[in-house]
Amino acid sequence: MLIFLFIGNFAVVLDGFAVNLPPRGAKILAVLDDSNFKESAPILISSDKDFETYNFSGSGTIDDPYIIENLAIAESQYVGIFISKTTKYFVIQNNYISSI
Repeated sequence: MLIFLFIGNFAVVLDGFAVNLPPRGAKILAVLDDSNFKESAPILISSDKDFETYNFSGSGTIDDPYIIENLAIAESQYVGIFISKTTKYFVIQNNYISSI
């Protein structure tokens, strides 16, 4: 099961499935402390090998998934995180994605 916390107006795309957020002015579900986030370009993964270029912790197995966390992503092409065509296991948690 995937659980997403959405703030703002952006879409998360996982293997062709897009989750669109509610329009601006929607209720904020949490307040995030952005001092722990590392600035990052958008994450674009379209093969198993692409995970290696980002140096995420983990190995991509069920017992040790790649962890995509604590990133502040300012996107300009409508996608903050795009993952498709992979057999690797991964977890996306505690990230902040904004549209510029």
